[in-house]
Amino acid sequence: MLEGRCLSTITYDKAPAVRIPFPGTQGETVATQYRINQSGEKRWKAKDKPILYGLDRLDVIEAEGWCVLGEGASDGH
Repeated sequence: MLEGRCLSTITYDKAPAVRIPFPGTQGETVATQYRINQSGEKRWKAKDKPILYGLDRLDVIEAEGWCVLGEGASDGH
């Protein structure tokens, strides 16, 4: 189920985690966040900085003329 949404399960620091790629405006991965174990702790890939999730959908937002901002990346799924 996760893989169908560009997410993947991995082991991060010896714990199960979900890898969440953050796409840029052209769909390229510009940052990666990891959700660690069931506590939901969030960490960013080294040297990556937090960015808005869903920048690859800006064309849809511009066409519609509005958008809703959610609290986190999973809200976009």
